[in-house]
Amino acid sequence: MKKKLFLLSALALMFAGGIFWSCQKDDVLQVADGVMLKSATSNYPESCNDVCIDLSLETVIYYKKSGSFNGIIGSNSKTIGYTVYNTEDNFVVELSYSRTPASSSSTSTIKVTVDGEEKSTTIANGASDKLEFPLDSDWAGCDEVEWSLEETEYDGGQIAGGGTYDLIGVCGDCENELTTELTICEGEKTLTVTFRAEEAGDVVIQGGLTNDAVIISATSNLLTLNENHPSAGGSSSVTRWEGEVDACELVTITIVFTGGNGVGDWTAKRGDTTLDEADSIESATQDCPE
Repeated sequence: MKKKLFLLSALALMFAGGIFWSCQKDDVLQVADGVMLKSATSNYPESCNDVCIDLSLETVIYYKKSGSFNGIIGSNSKTIGYTVYNTEDNFVVELSYSRTPASSSSTSTIKVTVDGEEKSTTIANGASDKLEFPLDSDWAGCDEVEWSLEETEYDGGQIAGGGTYDLIGVCGDCENELTTELTICEGEKTLTVTFRAEEAGDVVIQGGLTNDAVIISATSNLLTLNENHPSAGGSSSVTRWEGEVDACELVTITIVFTGGNGVGDWTAKRGDTTLDEADSIESATQDCPE
């Protein structure tokens, strides 16, 4: 009961202080030391596997998570904005500080911790700063980084918060790799084929099922099914997928079918060059959603 009263009191203070925001799906709302905190959603891609940092671009694109943490100074409000991302060498935390009234000359000293390493900065009202933390020499795409921030010298209630970030890899830091996985649930089988290319360009991925297989659906996130190619079809239901991919871009092919006995060999090619191969699978792994 006390917790509910505390939460309601904090909410009342927030609205009285003129702080408003719209909660989105991934927002995390907390109450600590009488201060309302917000962890915001971001423009980060759905998965760290979906993109990579292309250093060949004239303007390199980095993939950022942005948001803010809000606090109270009496009847006034304050906000620490953040943007986190990684470059090829560093994990970067960009911070901004603002409070009402805008004419206030107060500052906020903020300590940022990234995987145990600490750095601090003092930011004036309406100003910003950037902190960089060197990445380990053996870092790789999708490694998880834990980061946090907290005010150490401040007006009003303390703001503190943090989150995690899955590093985005550098384009070209991958090898040609083709994989296949076969699962079954209540007699319906699903073949999942994945592929990454070391270099950008055209690619053809082709493979078959086995005799007596009946395809229910066949889809790909990037490639187009060529049903009219002479090698497609036949007794083992061969499918041929064609298209252009970027370096390290994740290609998926999903085939749902019944019958047959496992799947045959699969290949990924560029012209006459075989980029990678995946061996046949004799039996499926049981995998039914709970």
